[in-house]
Amino acid sequence: MSVETESRKVIAEWFESLEADRRYKPLPPRGAVAAAIVVLEVLKARFDLDPNAHVTKKKGQIAGMGKGAIQKVLAAHGESRTFLKEGGRTNRGNHAIVASLLDAVAGARLDRVAEAERTASLHAMQAYLVERVNDYFQQERIKVEFNPTSPVHTFIAGILAVAEKKGRADYVAQHLVGAKLALRFPNATITNFAGSAADEQSGRVGDFQIGDAAFHVTISPTPAVCARCESNLKAGTSAVLLVPDGRLAAARELARQQGILDKIMVEPIESFVGQNLAELSGFQRDRLRDELAQLVAEYNRRVEEVETDMCLLIDVPPALELAEGDENEGEEE
Repeated sequence: MSVETESRKVIAEWFESLEADRRYKPLPPRGAVAAAIVVLEVLKARFDLDPNAHVTKKKGQIAGMGKGAIQKVLAAHGESRTFLKEGGRTNRGNHAIVASLLDAVAGARLDRVAEAERTASLHAMQAYLVERVNDYFQQERIKVEFNPTSPVHTFIAGILAVAEKKGRADYVAQHLVGAKLALRFPNATITNFAGSAADEQSGRVGDFQIGDAAFHVTISPTPAVCARCESNLKAGTSAVLLVPDGRLAAARELARQQGILDKIMVEPIESFVGQNLAELSGFQRDRLRDELAQLVAEYNRRVEEVETDMCLLIDVPPALELAEGDENEGEEE
């Protein structure tokens, strides 16, 4: 095994030993990775494994930490996206993380190899961490701007469009509908399942059931979902099929082929969620903003309750003025 291969193994084991961050499960805090990337860069020029050599004079920060330093290393490995807004400069928790990193590097015995080989090994460690940086970007929350002058369905459509790019649109659509039903029927029990829990596996009549109606939410309508709607009808339950607006015609055609088009509701998700919120607000712009803020809050609550993939969460648009606030990753990490 080459020294570089061994170095990647060492850094991988170190990375996997870190405690997961609640926001990025199963990944550790972003600040831990940023600190490691910077310290490895320092070691290329000055190979000192004493943790005290990597803190500022006042012992408050990791020496060399900052957005510019982190981005420079990332750029050298082909990554141009901003990893941390504040560069993680204010996180004192990085001291223990850096100490554990230096222990791991010591285990690779790079002090026994030539400088060129040591630099290549440290570079390989950084390359591994930069690969993990991409994992964080894959977990970024859904970000959509809210324009109070635009129809509500435009905001919902924007959320679904971003989710589709992430390959998570089915999950997001399900939780949006669940949040909408929870707000519309506060006295009813709106079930909450992970998006991966199929109807058949859980014994459910649909993704949700309100009264005598079963709701089926899907991004890509298929004959199978129409067959489940037909099963609902045979069992005496009405069926509601919800799909994206762009696939509404396809869904209705499948229902027609199944012979149930005139027996079930086939509606666009965007309108099903948005129109009801507009009605609840009395079509008043300020109240609508409040209703949408509640929708996002309820959606995020439901996601956190059953999902492990935090990239399903929606960033609260500033225009909704929800009291959640904006995460400051530099300070928190």
